[in-house]
Amino acid sequence: MKTIASFAVTCLGALLATGCATDGESYSKTVAPARPGEVVVNGRYVGAVEQMAKQRGIRVVWVNKPTKRVEPVVAAQ
Repeated sequence: MKTIASFAVTCLGALLATGCATDGESYSKTVAPARPGEVVVNGRYVGAVEQMAKQRGIRVVWVNKPTKRVEPVVAAQ
């Protein structure tokens, strides 16, 4: 009986620990696409800077991430 209770407590602890395993970024990846004229974070530039910093062993902390205005889509004629 004692081993069953010990096993149950261990499993419960493992289940609770996995619930806290998200990085918080997964929710932001489901954002709707930006509308024309809207200001959004310039992801391409941010990614390039962070990748270069990582290669050089530097940690980047963005105070204000660089932004860009979404250009309207022009239909081909």
